[in-house]
Amino acid sequence: SNAKYAVDKKAEKQLPNYQKAIMVKSFMNNNTIVIQITDNGIGISKPNIQRIFDPFFSTKKSDDGTGLGLSISYGIVRDMKGDIFVESTENEFTKIEIHLPEHQ
Repeated sequence: SNAKYAVDKKAEKQLPNYQKAIMVKSFMNNNTIVIQITDNGIGISKPNIQRIFDPFFSTKKSDDGTGLGLSISYGIVRDMKGDIFVESTENEFTKIEIHLPEHQ
């Protein structure tokens, strides 16, 4: 839902030739399951990227989100002995990569 929000917000800017894109890929890398979600939306600023997994942190209006989605997701992935990596450039893209062990 964060990726959809990001591309919708960028589309509101009515940039010429902008086309919304969200890509989801999954693959194995050695004994690790990798899930990648990439969007070409508004991106995340450098100061905010440090806080995105904090409970109740959000840059959205209160009607658009509570700031709990990524925090809960992070907890679930960590409980599964995995990790989440984030790469983003403001106004260009965001890529979230989840790594989970094949066997627990």
